[in-house]
Amino acid sequence: SFDACSVCLSVNLSVLPTNFRTKKMRDASGRPAIDRRLLVLGSLRFLAWGVPFKQLEELSQVSEYTHRCFFIDEFLLWGRRLARDNIYLPRTRDELAAVANVYFKKGLPGCVGSVDCVHVQWDRCPAGFKGECHGKAGTPTLAFEVVVAHDRRIQSVSAYNPGAQNDKTIAQNDKAILELRTQGTFLSKQTFETKCQDGTKRVHHGSYYICDGGYCQWTCLIPPFKDQTETSEFYGWSKHVEGLRKDVECTFDILKKIHGSKESNKV
Repeated sequence: SFDACSVCLSVNLSVLPTNFRTKKMRDASGRPAIDRRLLVLGSLRFLAWGVPFKQLEELSQVSEYTHRCFFIDEFLLWGRRLARDNIYLPRTRDELAAVANVYFKKGLPGCVGSVDCVHVQWDRCPAGFKGECHGKAGTPTLAFEVVVAHDRRIQSVSAYNPGAQNDKTIAQNDKAILELRTQGTFLSKQTFETKCQDGTKRVHHGSYYICDGGYCQWTCLIPPFKDQTETSEFYGWSKHVEGLRKDVECTFDILKKIHGSKESNKV
């Protein structure tokens, strides 16, 4: 119920802007004002579980129109600002060190994250978009490319892409990958060392993400080697990279668990 959920909401009110937490007793005309916390709670329910605005009206006794206007005009704008403050690639040497040092200790110097695409089912996809959004999932989807650090902190989320596009196409327009490929950017100016078999050290310029084999063969995207036998010198390294690359897939699974089963991950 709304009463039960409001208890959980009150614990985390500090993350909301002040105007969302304020409970005005009267509006400008002197009439009893709507408790804005009900609007916040309604927006969270719509975002997490897809509860229709009409059902929110029945639960909160606040009109469907008011819930919709608050969600579009205020809640989404606040969420966008919040995302900019919490989802970002390393911007300073300290932030870079916090990410890269973990991979360095794991045997991947120069790595700054894991990248992969996640597909979200588009439950009410218009008929005109079904062709370009119908991919390998068998249903219309929207694809997002996500970069995750080893501690599963999301560092970048791309704009939505039609589900029929593959990883190579999406990567060409992703700002997180362009940050590595474009000369003069912060991450592209970094250097790291590797040790050769003869014991000498080699200096490399730039940074890279680890990924699966579906991406372009760029120096900023390092996948494990395919079809390696156990006797191959690359077999152990490839298995190690595959294990570290699971960070991004684990992040997807965690988010899906939070929002329910895979069937509920629809837009």
